[in-house]
Amino acid sequence: MALPRADSTCGPGRHGSTLAVVPPPRPAPAGDDAPLTVAALDRALDAGCVVAVYQPVHDLRSGHVVGVEALARLRHPDTGRLLAPAEFVPLSERSGRAHLVDDAVASLAVPQAAAWRALRPGRPFSVGLNVSASRLWDRGLPARLQASAAAAGLPMDCLVIELTETALSDPDAGHDAVLWELADLGVNVTMDDFCTGYSALTHLLRLPVQGIKIDRAFVAASGTRRGRQVLAGLQALGDQLDVHVVAEGIETTEQLDLLREIGTPFGQGYLFSRPLPVDGLTQYLLAPPA
Repeated sequence: MALPRADSTCGPGRHGSTLAVVPPPRPAPAGDDAPLTVAALDRALDAGCVVAVYQPVHDLRSGHVVGVEALARLRHPDTGRLLAPAEFVPLSERSGRAHLVDDAVASLAVPQAAAWRALRPGRPFSVGLNVSASRLWDRGLPARLQASAAAAGLPMDCLVIELTETALSDPDAGHDAVLWELADLGVNVTMDDFCTGYSALTHLLRLPVQGIKIDRAFVAASGTRRGRQVLAGLQALGDQLDVHVVAEGIETTEQLDLLREIGTPFGQGYLFSRPLPVDGLTQYLLAPPA
């Protein structure tokens, strides 16, 4: 089955009016490593140079892939170099453009998730979208996501909105209404990097949180007695709250064995796979279980 490509928005820009040709990656000559400027970021957004890569999420009990997290990359509009998140995400947040990156990734990931789900009928498959604090101001977000999912043929309960605790730190910012509306539509609201920010438990009280993601720092610390205790405590909290738990940053079989032992149902990390482009993830999904 041929799948639609959804690696990059390169083509029509954010205004949808022109077709931009972005050069392919090439070795970076002197000067290509200079920090991205706001002007270059705007050119990249206008040219549609946001790239989506996908990291698989596994059921730790069966080993099956049950979804992906869609992650943003950016192709430099002048050099063609693919930029890592640290090279453009902080700038997009400081300059008030993070929501444009979010929207570009969603426009790629939602139809792609629908295609992957159709490739594996009868199996669960979700797509996680990272949403910035600035996007949560937008009361039109739920309706747009609903329209996008409907156009792609993706059920709303296959969408996971991932939010950091920092994004939720201001209870008066108007975020709550948007999140409750998303939850009412069937979207799974998940707290990313759980317990690494502020007031994590307060968020669980006031918001429709249905999932938590255990930060990779806690998984990495599982080699110590205290680290194992913290990890088990986070899983126990998830069980008590009846929310799904995903462990991030799984890199060793020892970490995987411990997570299985304490009952963590889902996980992702380099032990399974690095983030992959569309073709790579498609091959990963079609490969026979190890």
